[in-house]
Amino acid sequence: MPPSKPCLARLLTVLDDSLADFSLDINRVIAPLLDAALRESPDDALLREEARAFSWNGTRFLQQIDIGAFSSRLKALTFDGLQEKGKGSYATVYRAVCRLSGDVITLKKLKLDRESEGFLGTAIREVSLLKELRHPNIVELRDVLWDNHRLYLIMEHLDRDLREHLDVCPAASALHNVKSYMYQMLEGMAFIHANRVLHRDLKPQNILVESDTNTIKIADFGLARCFTPPVRAYTHEVITLLYRAPEILLGGTIYSTPVDIWSIGCIFAELVNGVPVFQGDSEIGQLYQIFQVLGTPSRATWRGVEDMPDWQHCFPHWPSKPISQVVPRLCPQGQDLLSQMLRYDPSSRISARQALQHPYFHDLTASTLSGQGSLDPSAPTTVPSEPLSQQSQESAASQSCQPFPPQRRLYPTRSAVAAIAAGR
Repeated sequence: MPPSKPCLARLLTVLDDSLADFSLDINRVIAPLLDAALRESPDDALLREEARAFSWNGTRFLQQIDIGAFSSRLKALTFDGLQEKGKGSYATVYRAVCRLSGDVITLKKLKLDRESEGFLGTAIREVSLLKELRHPNIVELRDVLWDNHRLYLIMEHLDRDLREHLDVCPAASALHNVKSYMYQMLEGMAFIHANRVLHRDLKPQNILVESDTNTIKIADFGLARCFTPPVRAYTHEVITLLYRAPEILLGGTIYSTPVDIWSIGCIFAELVNGVPVFQGDSEIGQLYQIFQVLGTPSRATWRGVEDMPDWQHCFPHWPSKPISQVVPRLCPQGQDLLSQMLRYDPSSRISARQALQHPYFHDLTASTLSGQGSLDPSAPTTVPSEPLSQQSQESAASQSCQPFPPQRRLYPTRSAVAAIAAGR
């Protein structure tokens, strides 16, 4: 769709393309475009006010300007219909519409002031990771704006998170849909782990759903960390309690990708049962919930467990329950996959890439994996048409670690700066 304000769209595109051009003559390149944008919107008082704030006198700039700051301030004016969708400790999330492209987007506003200095690293980390992690099952970061000590992340908009989706769409818990969601989640996580990143906050609220296509996307990388050998120590104050791995609950600070797999296993069981599988209200309560289902761990089931910082020899002893009692709706192959995700010993927990090749997924169809899964509760659990061969599934697992194509720009690219300067 062509932009509703083509002159402003062109100005923003050229500003973006000029960020690294320190020799740019702003009055030769930028001034004519700004003048055209102002004439295009004669009643836009905010646009004129921002222009004056950057030394615009009506025909030219009186001094050199910060191109990045000017671009961010102008972009912030292009979003209409802000609706608050959620508020966290350091960010507020809005639904908005871009006046230039007509796109519905998600705008995440991060407040960075003296009272929230500790969140600066979180914001920078989320931005840097989302700019690098380009994959169909990871939420797309489209732009980053900076304005008045606030950072704005402009991301693709999805209808709802997985928890909301389960609440408003009962058919989402149909077993064939659960299988599709799990495969997509694991594809995204295999890509994340292949790029040496730990998410560390996987939960249904951080898994977004596009209901029209039944597509799953992983979001919220505020607690994510890059990891490289040798393994280093991390904080154990990560991951929402109900999805936190036992090695973290027992005070471990040296951990890796298996903590994300545990969280995915908890989400898997929740998709099947409709409620969280472990529902503790404290760290010790969560441990006891896990022990009552999987049995109290011992040296035989978890090598080194007694050396964990918060291990107590006086922990109550509970026997393990059969996995068929934990998720009775799930087929035997699904139960086997879940049991491998919820193993105590992190070193024996299945990886995301291995999970993609588990027999549980062998009857998925190509159409389901393309994000077109049905939400019809009467649909069969397996669809015999277009079955994926073992070779195709291995290929899909391999491709999940390939770079995603470059992001689509929110502002349509027109002419290059050189062409503008040349008068074309």
